[in-house]
Amino acid sequence: MVDYLFILPSFDEATSYSYKWCGRLIEEVKDKVSFVDLEKNKAIRSEVERIIEIEAPKVIIHYNHGNEDRWIGQNEQPVMNLDNVGLLKDRIAYSMNCLSAKKLGVEAYKIGCTVYFGYIESFSFTTYDEQMFCEGANYGLILYTEGESNWATIKRKVFEKFSQLIDKATDPWTKLWLRNDRDALRIYAEGVDMPESDCPARQVGIRLLGLKVGWKLSRKFGLSLFLFLIGILLQAIRMGVPLLVLAFLLLIYDYLKWLKKTS
Repeated sequence: MVDYLFILPSFDEATSYSYKWCGRLIEEVKDKVSFVDLEKNKAIRSEVERIIEIEAPKVIIHYNHGNEDRWIGQNEQPVMNLDNVGLLKDRIAYSMNCLSAKKLGVEAYKIGCTVYFGYIESFSFTTYDEQMFCEGANYGLILYTEGESNWATIKRKVFEKFSQLIDKATDPWTKLWLRNDRDALRIYAEGVDMPESDCPARQVGIRLLGLKVGWKLSRKFGLSLFLFLIGILLQAIRMGVPLLVLAFLLLIYDYLKWLKKTS
């Protein structure tokens, strides 16, 4: 078993910088944790999945291109997406890529990823001030490695670090993109950020059961909860019994499925 798995492809100009930044991050933490680094040609899906199965890393780190629902590997194919996101269950995911907190991070958190660190917008930077962007991107994992386990504190300190870098920068484009990256950061973890939902049934579940439980309910569970509440309302005028029965059966069925999936 290892503590960290680093995934760091490099195949174009932009990823040559993310590769460099991840290399600096490894230098910062290598004496404090055990790790495997999959770089360049080793940073492909089959190898990532193999190492996760064999080494069971506690933290998975990805520095490269991303999209709303994937992390990109060396062959420009996803090393992590909605098909294998279950690999992040009970783990910390630390990503320095574009957009993946929009969908992949949400799904990861729903299925039990302990912490998802990522960005809901493109992570942008200027090459002439690349060290500043590296410093901001790496800071969260450095804090965690040094012993800070409260992710709300980590979020606050990373925000402060980016703000300090913005004040320090002299180039207007550097200031602009540092601010963009700072504001796009999301940490999906208990007591920090929570994904937003457009689903009315899930919104009811979040209000009744709290953020942590409500966000991990399936859509079917949310629908059954919604029907249950409507049934209670209609029961007051003698029309809700069939809906109450249906909703109750759906709740029991989906709860048993959820227990099985999370056990």
